[in-house]
Amino acid sequence: FSPLREGHEGFHFVLSITIIYIEAQEIQLLLSLLQIIDNPEQDLPMAAVLHSGLVGLDANELGALRLTGDGSLWSVMPLYAEQAQDERLFQFIAHIERWRTLSRRHGVADLLWDVYETLDYVNYVGAMPNGLVRRANVMALYERAKGFESSGFRGLFRFLRFVESLRDSNQDMAVANVVTI
Repeated sequence: FSPLREGHEGFHFVLSITIIYIEAQEIQLLLSLLQIIDNPEQDLPMAAVLHSGLVGLDANELGALRLTGDGSLWSVMPLYAEQAQDERLFQFIAHIERWRTLSRRHGVADLLWDVYETLDYVNYVGAMPNGLVRRANVMALYERAKGFESSGFRGLFRFLRFVESLRDSNQDMAVANVVTI
């Protein structure tokens, strides 16, 4: 057993922390973030992250960003951020640039942990409905990344292809089980 946290109700345990549910919202958002860290020119995952609670652009702001110029959302983002004086985007750009450097110098597990700490992501998903399960899923993804690297594989691109191959072959992993004692 692995305790997640101590609460007023008792201890919360993850019964099966090595498995995750790839289609879960919190995992999909993380995978979109990892995709744009790997290649920020991808507009679909970029729009998903920008529109999520991680950045918080609404539909009008996302549309205005798209209309700023030709090219990807990433390529027009600095100009839009400057015109709109949007601190969220200035911060987001800085995070992505730092994470891109980190992804080239360190493993996926280190990158994920830095994302978790920078965004306070584990607490963010923990505050959502079914937060304990979401939190367990996020930690399970981290454990999966550590396992991926310990088996000799390296690199964010390869990890993303690995997760994609699990999804494509219907080897989606089950939701982590959480029990309160």
